[in-house]
Amino acid sequence: MDKQKRYNIASTVRKAINAQAMLGFEEVRCSALLSRRGKKLNSIDRSPKENFTRLMHQYIESEQPDKIRVEVRNEDDALLWSKSFTIEQEGPEVSARHRFCARRQRCGQEEAKRYQNQRLHYRRAFDFNAQGAKDGKTRRSAATRGSA
Repeated sequence: MDKQKRYNIASTVRKAINAQAMLGFEEVRCSALLSRRGKKLNSIDRSPKENFTRLMHQYIESEQPDKIRVEVRNEDDALLWSKSFTIEQEGPEVSARHRFCARRQRCGQEEAKRYQNQRLHYRRAFDFNAQGAKDGKTRRSAATRGSA
């Protein structure tokens, strides 16, 4: 998760805490539930508002959740504000096939087919030259045929 997304979440939570203070709720407690793929990872329960965003940054960085649910409650444990944040995880597990599909969506279908045909052509030429080298024969290009 990138820092900018974490800071945007923390900013939203801070604004909600300040809004509750303006409404007259001075003593608020904050809670957060971190989860990945629907399974609970860790949680922050009834933290004072002064420490909450710092704790939240640390938990997000260490747990790498894909979803966070934040709640702000008053001293009587009544829910004042709640919001769920979804985080898209980007990691090195992006496969070559996925990159090709993304490239294919970026360019048109015609360009993608041309790119695929070009790769196939180069692969066939390489395989033919490799096979010819084993047999003692090599494929000569048009430039070398004219000079020989």
